[in-house]
Parts: sequence; C-alpha cells; structure tokens
Amino acid sequence: MSATRNLTEADRKRLASILGMLGSSSAGERDNAATLAERLRRQHRLTWDELLGVPAQSPLPGPTRAEAAEVRASVFTAFFIAPYVACAAFFGAHRG
Repeated sequence: MSATRNLTEADRKRLASILGMLGSSSAGERDNAATLAERLRRQHRLTWDELLGVPAQSPLPGPTRAEAAEVRASVFTAFFIAPYVACAAFFGAHRG
C-alpha cells in the first residue's frame, strides 16, 4: 500500500514540518514532534515504512560462482605458484 494514496498533500507537508522539528535543540519540541508524527501514522493506519514510502533497496549482487573461482585461482597463482616458479628459475639459472 502506498502512503501517497493515504496522505493528502496537506498531510505530507504537515509530516515534513513535524519531522523538521525533530532537529530542535529543545527536548520538549522534539518530544512533541515525535508524538505528533506517531499520531499521524496511527491516524492513517500505516507502518513507518509505508508512511515514509521509501522503497527498500535490494542488496548488491555478489560474484557468481565462476567469478569467485576465477578470483581464487588468480590469488593462488599470484601468491603461491608465481613465487615458486620465480625461485626455481633463479636457483636453476645459478646452478653450475
């Protein structure tokens, strides 16, 4: 259910004004703003998620199995195979 269908433009502007009061340096004003925002939410029978109307973001996709295997192979080669080959070449070249 979309909050924009349940809130009038006046309600939306009122909510924006109420939420702006949450930044007040006065504790009483902040408490009052929180109470008013909760009252508005309950009046419209919405969850906070619905009231804010912010769509949830899906997590970023991770690497595929093939991509992960390629990375593992590259790391293994770079840190284990390449140094061994370099050492073998160095010592093989210096044998008499």
